[in-house]
Amino acid sequence: MTHPTEKTYDIEQRLNALIAAQPARVWRNTQQGNFTSTSQVAISWEGGQGGDSTGIPVVAGTYCVKGMIVAAMGSPNQNVFARFTGPAIASGAIGFQCIEGTGQVVWTSGICTGINQDCTINMPSSTSGEFKFEGIVTFSAGGTFSMAGRISSTTPWACQGGSYLELSQVA
Repeated sequence: MTHPTEKTYDIEQRLNALIAAQPARVWRNTQQGNFTSTSQVAISWEGGQGGDSTGIPVVAGTYCVKGMIVAAMGSPNQNVFARFTGPAIASGAIGFQCIEGTGQVVWTSGICTGINQDCTINMPSSTSGEFKFEGIVTFSAGGTFSMAGRISSTTPWACQGGSYLELSQVA
């Protein structure tokens, strides 16, 4: 018969192993030049543990994703896009909303259910705001999770300082 303290110790060891395997990881962006192409361009991240400027390494499993892109819009007013990039996901949803800075108006919102799916950022021209996102995704394979941006036609936009991407493995 197993002693209750031995069982508690076994559970504690397993939990510690899970926590040590994939700590929460946060990448930040201090400034990125304008996105001026209709093709997606990767956002360059700084800092973070265990990765590089291309994004956050992941293994197959379930993660909590959250963050914010501080977006500065050019002119004229047109939709621009952000995308989550990385390995295939088995399931998940990342909710997002774009809030214009001056009036704190929600201009666009939605739910992203796949990798490389456009998330629309639409704010008045020549303003800045926050593209906030949070959700749960289950990656079916390992790889590098990140974000990219692109334009729809002619309006450039920039990812500014204060932007961040955070990922925590939950299962």
